[in-house]
Amino acid sequence: MIERIGSPLNRDELEKINSNFEKLDKIDYKIMQDFLSADPTRLTPGVNGIVKPTELDTRNLNNYGINFRAGVNGIIYKVSIYANRAGQLGVGLAEQEMNSEATAELYYKIVDLRRGWNEVELNFPVEQQKRYTIFRRIVAESILNAGVTVFPWNEYPFENNGLENFAGGMFLDQSNMSRHYSTFFNIRVITSIAQVYKIANDSVKPPQQFYVGNNPPQDAQFWFKPVGED
Repeated sequence: MIERIGSPLNRDELEKINSNFEKLDKIDYKIMQDFLSADPTRLTPGVNGIVKPTELDTRNLNNYGINFRAGVNGIIYKVSIYANRAGQLGVGLAEQEMNSEATAELYYKIVDLRRGWNEVELNFPVEQQKRYTIFRRIVAESILNAGVTVFPWNEYPFENNGLENFAGGMFLDQSNMSRHYSTFFNIRVITSIAQVYKIANDSVKPPQQFYVGNNPPQDAQFWFKPVGED
């Protein structure tokens, strides 16, 4: 752990500074060690909340979202959002206890959506044991998002891989809860340094130059079909 430096700067404080630099020098090694020794099944951020539904109940609720408690210190990495048309949507994270209005809006961004399902990267940090609402906000023209009705809420089989104790849908400026689960599906939460390392490593992989087969990936530069096939 990095030690806090006090004042005045005496011999003990200088030793703390040297010790801190030695610890910082070992961070890269620690990340690689955690990555190489991690359970392969835990290198991909787990899904939280409700998985993408096959039947869509679209609505247009403003400053409305899903309330939950963070079970770990982590980062809300990506979510799946359905839009009935292309356009912009505001997405944010607020501190909000059950049966209370939101006390603070912590993070907010405007995202561009295409018609259909979208994979949206958020990177919103959460602290263990704190309650939050991840919410949507109308930016300009109306965009309908997918939702499902959950009843009874406290018995619904939510996915819990970092986020837990889902309490119900909530408006930021209201204390009552709703049975409508809206907008945010397949909520993926980064819970370890090893997961960060894998995401960063995957993001810099070079494109696949040669592909042999019938279904080439988008990044293939040269496509060869098997002999004898049309």
